[in-house]
Amino acid sequence: MLQVDKVLDLSTLVDFLAEVLGKRTEIVLHDLKDVTTSIVYIKNGELTGRTLGQATTDFSLRLIESGNTKKVPYITNYMGKDLKGKLFTSSTFFIKNFEEDLIGLLCINTDTSEVTTAIELLKSMQPRCFYEQEPVVNKSKEQTQLQEVLQGNPKEIIQMTVERVMSDTTIPFSRLTAEEKLIIFERLNREGIFLMKKSVERLAEIFQISIPSCYRYIRKIKKES
Repeated sequence: MLQVDKVLDLSTLVDFLAEVLGKRTEIVLHDLKDVTTSIVYIKNGELTGRTLGQATTDFSLRLIESGNTKKVPYITNYMGKDLKGKLFTSSTFFIKNFEEDLIGLLCINTDTSEVTTAIELLKSMQPRCFYEQEPVVNKSKEQTQLQEVLQGNPKEIIQMTVERVMSDTTIPFSRLTAEEKLIIFERLNREGIFLMKKSVERLAEIFQISIPSCYRYIRKIKKES
């Protein structure tokens, strides 16, 4: 397991991986002291459009909030995509200090869009019997549901997360019952949104409620948990 005092000490490792894996793979080093500006080193960031000083992803926030980073040292080969829908195969290594506290993430995102296009082209050139039956892949339901949006804008991450947690209702937040509003805030908490700076202000803007009202919901869900 990688154990360091400073996340940025691993920048040479990022350079090494970028050289080995090539131009179609983005390597990102996150320092979790501030998840809103966590990217401290990046190679091939043009693949996703991300740059230094941008935020960690929605998926990483969920991982941190869930506590799963304490159970495993890394997660590999899950699906990622950028804002344009381009597909990536992604893996994340959890960086911990000598006290076993999570302090950073080393993320590897390989652009698989050209491979996918090539496979579809080959399929179109072969008789249907060669690809009619999909191979059985030994993956758990949890693994197949892992998905990350490679986005670095904090406001957009919060907006996207709100849309996801409210995707099962067409009723505006203002018309939900008090209990339903608490459920929404509990879901947002599990998504790790409140780890981000200015998240309460952004949620107040999205839900069109006051900032003190947001804090009241947060206090209630923290108290109940």
